[in-house]
Order: sequence, then C-alpha cells, then structure tokens
Amino acid sequence: MAEAKGEGPIDHSDAEDLARRADAAGYAGALHLRVVEAKPGHVRAAVRLGPEHVNFFGMPHGAAVFSVMDHALSVAVNSLGRPAVLIQASVNYLASAKLGEEVIGEAEVLHAGRTSVVSRLEARGPDGKLLATGQATCLFVGGK
Repeated sequence: MAEAKGEGPIDHSDAEDLARRADAAGYAGALHLRVVEAKPGHVRAAVRLGPEHVNFFGMPHGAAVFSVMDHALSVAVNSLGRPAVLIQASVNYLASAKLGEEVIGEAEVLHAGRTSVVSRLEARGPDGKLLATGQATCLFVGGK
C-alpha cells in the first residue's frame, strides 16, 4: 500500500477515503475541486467556476472543465484496489461553461484489465447540459 505524505497507508479500495485525500491535495485545493459522490469505479466531482478559472478572453478555461473530470477520474480508477495513473485522455468540448456556474465532472470505469483501465468522462452544467465528453486510459502501477 502506498502512503500519502503525513497520513497512513492508502487503501485503494476505499473510494470515500480516496476522495477525501484527493480533495485535500494541493492541485484540487488551488482549483476548488471537490468530490461529491464516490463509489468504486464511478465518481462525480464539482467545481464552481470563478475568476481563477478564466482564460485571457475572460471565459472559463477548457482546462478547468477537464480538471473536474480528471479529479473524478483519479478517484474512480484508484478505487479499483490498485494505484493507477493517467496515460491518455481525449476530450471533446461541446458547449461553453459559464463563469459562476457549478460544473459536475463524472468518470465511470468501462473496462479494467490486467494492466490498464478505460473510462468514460463527462462534464455537465447545472442544468444538466453536456459541456464535454471524453475517454481516458490509465495504467496500473506498482502493487496493491
């Protein structure tokens, strides 16, 4: 089992504990990402888009939308009992997110093999409108 800095061993089968640890990580804190629902292999995360998420056009940056999907993904794939890292992601942006709105990112594991995991990604606005969709491949690393 891996150990987080200043905490005990990471249990890669405890989705709620992984969500708590992910939310407490520096990157998630800087972007105000938070997990709102965590089940093994299926996680939803949220972010309220503020001034820290805008690009030079003053619009929410696409990377902020991807980040909320990736935050959900990190917990979803790591809750399968083994540590995993992202090795490929593809995202299609379908609609613009709005400043001040909450974006919900969702990741669902579609297939977990011996060495890799394929997942579906989605980001939706507060009205349920699909903002982005994608797919990710993660690689299992290390042991249990």
